[in-house]
Amino acid sequence: MENKTLHIETNIRLLVNLLDDLRMGKLQIPPFQREFVWTREKIKQLFDSISQSYPIGSIILWKPAQKMGWKNISNIGAFQIPNADDKEVYILDGYQRVSSIFGCLTNPNKTNLQYDLDNWQSLFNLYYDLEDESFVYLRTGSSPQPCQVPVFILMSTSEFRQYSRKYIENSNISPEKVDVYLDRADTISARLFSYQVACIEI
Repeated sequence: MENKTLHIETNIRLLVNLLDDLRMGKLQIPPFQREFVWTREKIKQLFDSISQSYPIGSIILWKPAQKMGWKNISNIGAFQIPNADDKEVYILDGYQRVSSIFGCLTNPNKTNLQYDLDNWQSLFNLYYDLEDESFVYLRTGSSPQPCQVPVFILMSTSEFRQYSRKYIENSNISPEKVDVYLDRADTISARLFSYQVACIEI
């Protein structure tokens, strides 16, 4: 009888690398994964933890020995990720967290992924308030204040600078306050880019 040993390895990965893997279809969602059920409040709590560098729990990944041939779930945070290549890696645990992060940190205006606009606006159109230093959702139909920045903008230095020049620096905010906002934006952006997640790979 063939002796098969289950190999388990824990790796620490940057959050941004996980998002890139999803964007390129390197990570897939198995068909038995439950549907997305998180609320806005749960998503805000998750980002609060990330912004304070608190752990958010491990992500469990599974790389089967052979191609499973499943019809995988393609919905990740209102976006449609591409099909897997010949090396399928599945998210077994962490779908709610990963979907929340991917949905909020993917710029719908810059991606080539298809997405559900109503779903995105309802759950993933998250802002960071540079005045209160908190994550917020805007009221339906309301416009953001100059201090409120879409979180996906914080993932690109060039896009944030453009956003800042248009909405923050070009407002009636004092130069001193503008400097405070820019420093806070740099801080939260650095925390997002440097955040690490423990990935248990089976």
